[in-house]
Amino acid sequence: LYYWSALVDPLQGDVNPVFKCEECIRHVRDAAVPPVEQITLLCALGDLLQALGYYDLAVSMLRRGRDLEERVLGVSQMRRVEYLLMEVRVLLDKREYEQARRIYGNVVMMLTNIVDVDKDGVLTYEELRASDAGTMLLDTEEELMFMLWQAGSLDGLEEMCLVMLAREEDRPTNELILLDMLVHTHVERNDLDRADDFLRRCLAAVPNEVSPEYVHAMSRLLGLLVYREEFAEAAGVVATLAEWMPEASLKPKFEGGADFQSMLMRDCMALWALSLSQTDRAEEAIEWLQAAVDIQYNAEEEEESSSSSSGSGES
Repeated sequence: LYYWSALVDPLQGDVNPVFKCEECIRHVRDAAVPPVEQITLLCALGDLLQALGYYDLAVSMLRRGRDLEERVLGVSQMRRVEYLLMEVRVLLDKREYEQARRIYGNVVMMLTNIVDVDKDGVLTYEELRASDAGTMLLDTEEELMFMLWQAGSLDGLEEMCLVMLAREEDRPTNELILLDMLVHTHVERNDLDRADDFLRRCLAAVPNEVSPEYVHAMSRLLGLLVYREEFAEAAGVVATLAEWMPEASLKPKFEGGADFQSMLMRDCMALWALSLSQTDRAEEAIEWLQAAVDIQYNAEEEEESSSSSSGSGES
């Protein structure tokens, strides 16, 4: 990179990068270098030109590498995706976000078709884990998320978050981080109606309401409604969209595979109880809170624990 930077610098080498690249390619071709190494050279030139800031030339080299590979070896669907990702990274450096977004969309669609083995249009976490294409899809989504954030495309990020929430994963992470980022941005801009609408769409997108994703989104919606002092609406949301929560939150932890004693679940119920107390339903809130305290605090167990601790200290 240092050598080429000096080479094309008008005050030093003043060499035309196009002529220099063509010279390299011609030497390689004349020396009858195997096609695989020619393809490697073209891709390497693409990386080099991207680093030097010659973005259009970089894309041209990458496409020539892809065309040569297609003629000589044939290009698989996964390899085609790899070439598109190389090209889109050049566009990101060039800050051509709209064109990059279109290519990312095509890549996500291509990878989705590969990963969706049963062709039901719904990606499961098992399908994502079953192939390299699934891993690449998740990585590509992260890149797309970062690109949309750089471009300030909140609409695109919201749609992406909804798509990710529609998949049931055993450890949802990116979608929940993205959800919080978007809600925070809307609230920071005082666009509270948009935050409310987005959170309700998130709840509708999650296929299983007894899931960490659903409880996460519900805790944010209840927090927003309490922040806006819309207590009656908050109580109504639990009654209509999460009727199961108050009763389930009194169950033992992990009954039926769900963590009913998670911090997020407790947040939801605390906000719900607060909303009840502000809408002439304080007795109902107190009754539930007392039951919740009984679940969380068992006097006999506490006494046994204290006795065993003091006993071990004496010994």
